[in-house]
Amino acid sequence: MSSLRGRKAFRCRKCRHRFYALASTGLAGNGPNRPGRMIQRDKLSKQRKSRRLVRRIITVAVVVVTFSLFSLFLHYISMDHPPKPTDEETGSST
Repeated sequence: MSSLRGRKAFRCRKCRHRFYALASTGLAGNGPNRPGRMIQRDKLSKQRKSRRLVRRIITVAVVVVTFSLFSLFLHYISMDHPPKPTDEETGSST
């Protein structure tokens, strides 16, 4: 609502109290010696995206490994295992 009136909400870094800048003040933080807030937000968003990507890759890897183990188990169960020959069938007596 206040952004419609042209004022931007800021927060104190220590206490996180919300306040509004006066309409006559410019953006002092975007001077030539100090990087702007957009650069910091870009860095944060890149870090968040990379963390999210790593989490998704780990999740996909776990799902793939689980599925492959399940398929190997299912293959082992569904195979026809020939019966083991007994001593009577082989004809050897020891």
